[in-house]
Amino acid sequence: MKSDIGGTTRRGFVLAIFAAVIALCLALAKAPAAPVVDPALVGTWQLSVPNPQGTALWIWKINADGSYSFHSEGPGSPPPHSGSFSATGGQYTLKSTTMNWTDSGAYQVLNPSTMEATGRLGTGVWQRKGSAASAVPQPQGPVQQQEAMSTGDNQPGQINVHVVGVRGSGVVYCAMYTSPDGFPRNLKKSAGVTNSVISGGSADCGFYNEEAGPYAILVFHDQSHTHRLKIGANGMPTEGYGVSNNPAATFQALRFADAQFDYRGGRRDLTIKMVYP
Repeated sequence: MKSDIGGTTRRGFVLAIFAAVIALCLALAKAPAAPVVDPALVGTWQLSVPNPQGTALWIWKINADGSYSFHSEGPGSPPPHSGSFSATGGQYTLKSTTMNWTDSGAYQVLNPSTMEATGRLGTGVWQRKGSAASAVPQPQGPVQQQEAMSTGDNQPGQINVHVVGVRGSGVVYCAMYTSPDGFPRNLKKSAGVTNSVISGGSADCGFYNEEAGPYAILVFHDQSHTHRLKIGANGMPTEGYGVSNNPAATFQALRFADAQFDYRGGRRDLTIKMVYP
């Protein structure tokens, strides 16, 4: 009788390899897919959020490895949390591993320093930390004061915007431009965008760490809830708006030159009057 030890060994080896391949496939199938994070969102973002206790600064750090962390500073701050995060194609998903919280929604990168996200808590315009950042500073002096300046020529500083004459409730958006390109239709071409909840017929926005140079600021009451300024066929806004310098309202399209002002650094406080068509 012939021995088939060699054949048996070969068959056993083949079966072992086959079993190993099957086990590897099953392991890969069970392994969670690596989260995908839009590179444009990676970094630390901040958002100023008014609340009954005051104003809290929310800080959201998004990491390329699909993790995130959140904490807040100031009165009325929500609890910190962290967990997993994914975002691609304008949609994001967030799941905390430190508290019972999940969120998902849409996002849009308006410019490298500004990101708009809409989720369970509504829409927020987040500013990349270290760039123009939203804030709610207290207005200085009477509202009739058009501009107030402090010393600090040619030093990075803050530009505070106090918007008056606002009707009803909702949100006022503030956008800052450094050139006529995109003004006032395209928020993506602005140097920074933020928003503020209307309170007592006014709203406040702020831009920080700004370099000296020419600027123009557009504000508008988002009555249509589109997060965009609605403009009619004649080039004029169809909802409440205002620009720096408070030029007289005309039936012509808004121009950067009419709203332009020279910022020389330090602190500058502007009052902009809301105009309704």
